[in-house]
Amino acid sequence: MDGSLSRMRGKADFRLMRELLGLPQEWVAKRVGVDARTVRNWESPRYFYPPKREAWDLVEGLWRRADAK
Repeated sequence: MDGSLSRMRGKADFRLMRELLGLPQEWVAKRVGVDARTVRNWESPRYFYPPKREAWDLVEGLWRRADAK
């Protein structure tokens, strides 16, 4: 995996990283204290709100860990 992807900050980038890591929306939602619908909204171009910082920290941390292997 390319560590440079962790520097991306768009909604589509969040979704791509989550999917490449094999993380279900429900799993991410539970870990950051929101419901799965919120994660779907974060990833949708139809909604304004981006993923919250805790979600980015979670996904990027797992990405870096996977990239280090």
